[in-house]
Amino acid sequence: MKQKTEIRRTIICLSAPASKGKTLSIRKLYEKLGGVFNTDEHDFVGCIGYGEYKIGCISYGDPGTSPEESIRKLIDDEDCDIIVSASRSYGDTVDEVKDLAQKRNCNYIRFSPIYMCEEAENILNDECHETNINFILEIIHQIIAGKI
Repeated sequence: MKQKTEIRRTIICLSAPASKGKTLSIRKLYEKLGGVFNTDEHDFVGCIGYGEYKIGCISYGDPGTSPEESIRKLIDDEDCDIIVSASRSYGDTVDEVKDLAQKRNCNYIRFSPIYMCEEAENILNDECHETNINFILEIIHQIIAGKI
């Protein structure tokens, strides 16, 4: 059996304004990794195996939802190697995730996902989510390869 290559725990944070598809991109990533939802709730927390690694997904990231506690559970209880989270573009949720990463000695990668700015452009939203998912997967592959 191949021994797990050690990587530095990393938090990947999708950061965007409200209603710009952060949660949906993270949900679709979780499904693409083989995750199954046990909830009808909009926001969720889940952990899934990815080869020898564990990836945690958390969509909480709006003001008042405090992603910090869920991220701690993914680190402490689930021992996730990589956590994909969400936050707004600025403010408390950004600070919470960044501060937690620093306190727990985690890599912190924050990026703005692509999204359509106008409601009339909703026809392209699926393509935006797919691009976000592929970008996150590329970040994950780079982390596992030891390049990040």
